[in-house]
Amino acid sequence: MAGQLVDVRPEGILKCVDGRGSDNTRMGGPKMPGGIYAIAHNRGVTSIEGLKQITKEVASKGHLPSVHGDHSSDMLGCGFFKLWVTGRFDDMGYP
Repeated sequence: MAGQLVDVRPEGILKCVDGRGSDNTRMGGPKMPGGIYAIAHNRGVTSIEGLKQITKEVASKGHLPSVHGDHSSDMLGCGFFKLWVTGRFDDMGYP
């Protein structure tokens, strides 16, 4: 398994781990399910202003913040976002 790990590139895109592969070296940033939506969920942030602040924070650390969707479901194409916005995490509470 150690042979499958790659170093995180500080200037890379912070993105969701949706499984879409890429040879683009910009994709070498940190990964987490939901990308910046996961940070927002963990902090209890639900406003556009809060998301803007998170993107600024991520950018200040040298990473490019990102989110994704798809052609058929727009924002709901991100599984994490879909679960979050439809209340599927509500019973987990917030930290």
